Amino acid sequence: MPARTRRSKIVFVGSFVPQAKDGTAGGQMQACRTLVESTDGKSVEWLLIDTTQRSLPPPGLAIRLLDACRRMLVLAARLASRPDCLLLFSSYDAPSFLEKGVMCLFGRATGRRVVWSIRSEVPTQPPPTWFTKVRVFLLRRATVLFCQSDAAANSLARMVGETSAGKLRIVPNWIDSSRYHPGKEAAPPVRFVFLGWCENHKGIRELIEAALLLSAQSVPFRLELAGGGSQLQWLREMSADPRLAGIVTVHGWVHGNEKTTLIESGHVLVLPSYTEGMPNAVLEGMAGGMAILATPVGGVPALVEHGHNGLLVPPRDAVALAGAMRQLAGDPALVESMGLLSLEKVRREHDISSLWPRISAALGVGNGV
Repeated sequence: MPARTRRSKIVFVGSFVPQAKDGTAGGQMQACRTLVESTDGKSVEWLLIDTTQRSLPPPGLAIRLLDACRRMLVLAARLASRPDCLLLFSSYDAPSFLEKGVMCLFGRATGRRVVWSIRSEVPTQPPPTWFTKVRVFLLRRATVLFCQSDAAANSLARMVGETSAGKLRIVPNWIDSSRYHPGKEAAPPVRFVFLGWCENHKGIRELIEAALLLSAQSVPFRLELAGGGSQLQWLREMSADPRLAGIVTVHGWVHGNEKTTLIESGHVLVLPSYTEGMPNAVLEGMAGGMAILATPVGGVPALVEHGHNGLLVPPRDAVALAGAMRQLAGDPALVESMGLLSLEKVRREHDISSLWPRISAALGVGNGV
């Protein structure tokens, strides 16, 4: 009888709920759940620690510190079970980064392998400050650093220095593309879909300004906005404006079949953000067979080749955004061909089934590390 392979025990710190209590359904939640669900349980035993934020805007500092302390106690118990690896998902923003940094120190102090995945855009290193030095110190403690793109890897390499650059592994963001069943034809009016946080840094105001420009020019199109945030009420007010009535629809957060249907029925995924990591929204649009209209920030240029599977426009430029929307709205055949190329690319390069070997190698799964 063949020997039974021992399952690797991985403590995974991330966001695993389908949605937060306020309806939030961010990209990190989907990435975490997709990773866990992609394994059959025979090779990995996942020990999950959920760090989903209670609400947006965040609760007070005292509550956040209490939540962080509670998670540290859970981590201590998980580490006492002698796992093979500690996997940390965080953004580059200070609160998330610092909490995961302390967890990294705990993991290394107990002799565990620590894989740290930075999920947001990693900006060019600013002039050294005390917090920059703290970031560098914490990042250097990790065993492996996951980056989602060449741009993020280059920024981190400059930050951590030559001696730690060997820890970097580029693992692009992933999706389970089998969950989507595209197959529509692009026909007028072309439907643009926005998925994500309704916040200024997502370019939401430029998107509405662009929609107003197209409406004034009598360009036939539809714009559907799905998400939540501080600008949601403003968006609802703008959608009632006579110039946009019947053109712009605001859904709020969408989940499950409602979200899948919205993606599969759309033609162009539009995301004019100021900053991004490698956004799940773009991957979902690609898996739904959509052309992509976005800004060349973070890892987006690794997903969208201008003129091939979508168009890229400068951030904060409503006029350029309107021009690109006009081009796509007037050429459904181009939109359809771009959507097919998006679908091919996401299935080839970003499906979790093809990326799992690279992830598992970094985690040490099956290697007894």
